[in-house]
Amino acid sequence: VNLPVSEKKEVEEVYRKLRDRMMEFCTLSAGVVSNHGHPNVDAGVLYQYAEDTLDKAKRLGKNNLAFFSQKDYEEKLSTVELQEELHQSIQDNFSGFSLYYQPQIRSRSYEVFGAEALLRYRSPTRGEVSPVEFIPVLEQTGMICPVGLWALETALKQCREWRRTLETLHISVNMSYVQLSKDTIARQVLDLLEKSGLPGDALTLEVTESMQLQDYPYFNKLFYQWKQAGIEISVDDFGTGYSSLSYLKN
Repeated sequence: VNLPVSEKKEVEEVYRKLRDRMMEFCTLSAGVVSNHGHPNVDAGVLYQYAEDTLDKAKRLGKNNLAFFSQKDYEEKLSTVELQEELHQSIQDNFSGFSLYYQPQIRSRSYEVFGAEALLRYRSPTRGEVSPVEFIPVLEQTGMICPVGLWALETALKQCREWRRTLETLHISVNMSYVQLSKDTIARQVLDLLEKSGLPGDALTLEVTESMQLQDYPYFNKLFYQWKQAGIEISVDDFGTGYSSLSYLKN
């Protein structure tokens, strides 16, 4: 609809009337973009803006009206570009990905107990990307599965190298809920551990407490297999998500 009005409230009024007339038959969502605020774009681009804003309205729960935001649109484009870069990096043998290691120190003796492997990513176009930005993209697309296995294998190799100097060094690796949900994950972890030549008690898998461990039978079976191999399970950031002592007990 090309609506010849100048105020948002006029758009809202037209939308409300249409929605009320249609409510007996279907829901009605709308994405609105002003054709006055974009003097240097053609009709095709304006239409794309409107389509994107319509998607935004639907994501709000349908039967909604949303107005175009240049900032939101640019952020979405940035996310799509990052997603493409991450995919290409995986195809290029995980180029751009690296692990940083955070030392773990015993509080009584101040001896180095181990290290936690932290995933980092360097984009070829934007440089260092925050984990807060790229990890959700990996999880939402499922790319966290191959990247997570790469991180585990790389961390185990590094731990074995360090054990030449510190014989009992321990390595901790984060495990995404998306990874845990894959029915192949138990065997994949055990295979990588065996391939590394390390004993199971050299590895701790950290699961984030913000994930809902509601499927107790599945996760208990999964964790039991790993515990049998000597692997420890750690609950990361406990108290920041679905904190419950009953969850911890289960």
